[in-house]
Amino acid sequence: MTFLSSFAIKPVPHGNGQAPRHLDLSEVSLVVPVHNNRQGTQRLLAACLDVFSPRRCLREIIIVDSLSSPPLAVPRFASWGLPLQVLACARPGAAAARNLGARTATGEWVLFLDSDCLPTPTLIEGYERAMSGAIAYAGVVRAARDDPLSRYYETQGIFSPLPAWHQGRERPAYLITANALVWRQALAQVGGFDERFPDAGGVRWRKFCQGFATILGARARIR
Repeated sequence: MTFLSSFAIKPVPHGNGQAPRHLDLSEVSLVVPVHNNRQGTQRLLAACLDVFSPRRCLREIIIVDSLSSPPLAVPRFASWGLPLQVLACARPGAAAARNLGARTATGEWVLFLDSDCLPTPTLIEGYERAMSGAIAYAGVVRAARDDPLSRYYETQGIFSPLPAWHQGRERPAYLITANALVWRQALAQVGGFDERFPDAGGVRWRKFCQGFATILGARARIR
């Protein structure tokens, strides 16, 4: 399980595409792929109840069940007022689930989180401060536990992409799809995540970075 938040680093524009420079929460669709993680999904939705309110809420929360057994059901959260829908993805893998969620989304932006993550109150605020015309923003994921595996991820910085340089310009080395904000129009133009890599969209993201427009960083931190 991880906690999520974000804060901006100075962006460096690059490429031909340019997304809006303002983030309206009502234009953000949250997409969460899930495979056999009902408890994690319930924790995430409970955190959403703490972070958002009827007056300040995401456009929609799209949970994509990726062949869970038994099938995922979270009816009580919908009854609590969250703009929630649950989709069933017939294709295996998180990449296919994310693509289905993105195709279903109606918001201008898609916020990808994983089902073992918890949004913190500053998550959206960090992305709002980072808006610069980029088509995607990389968030950093912090481990919430203090076990050996979590410490390994923290010390190695696996969930904290450092800036990389491409053709003389700075950008995150990669996106953590457990915490990433993407302009839906751009994602559609590159065909979404490459489903040949079911658990990671890295190849597709590299095409996304170098072939269409920039990816700029919004770092994440634990609350």
